[in-house]
Amino acid sequence: MKSMIMGGGLAFALMAGCSSIQDAIDSAEDDVDQVAATEAYAGLQEDLATSLVDLGELDPTLDADLPLNGTATYAGQAEILMDTPNRESNLVGDASLTADFAAGDVTGTMGGFYGSVDGGEIGKVDGELVVSYGEIDASIVEEVYIELDGVLTTAADGIVVVDASLAGGFLGDPDVLDEPPAGLLLNSTGDSEFELSGSDVTGSMTIVGMTGN
Repeated sequence: MKSMIMGGGLAFALMAGCSSIQDAIDSAEDDVDQVAATEAYAGLQEDLATSLVDLGELDPTLDADLPLNGTATYAGQAEILMDTPNRESNLVGDASLTADFAAGDVTGTMGGFYGSVDGGEIGKVDGELVVSYGEIDASIVEEVYIELDGVLTTAADGIVVVDASLAGGFLGDPDVLDEPPAGLLLNSTGDSEFELSGSDVTGSMTIVGMTGN
């Protein structure tokens, strides 16, 4: 009987030890994920800052210089800022928009987001945003207009619902006929709506892109 009790105690101790080891492994993996997410976020923020500097060196594309044919893909970054109860939320990810100058429309997606929601830790954000409508109209001041929507889920289970409209224009002076402008800059309009975990929040969004990236 005594040996059975001792054996049971040893088994319990071994199980507790294994549990502690697994907890340590899980904690180490979480630390690695956190470091990777922080580095990815910093990299995207750096890329965004560089894109904004590059675009700032370009003049707005004249209406007469907009191509009448062909397509161009603008690769860059998308940033979402939200005013949330504790602290500002900031998400940044990759953006890819394709302008079809002959058809006068714009399509694209945004994904690979990283960031912090409501003052939480920086983490990977799942999901993507998709352009549901996009047009190019040289007759208006902001010749590019898009509408996009989607659901993003953060590592802390924060759910961000985006239903946004953005307007802006092309940047750069094409050298030859039907050459696409070098850059594209879009900012959200007042019609944009952002929701965090079921509550409406004030937010804004910016998309930057360059050809040849």
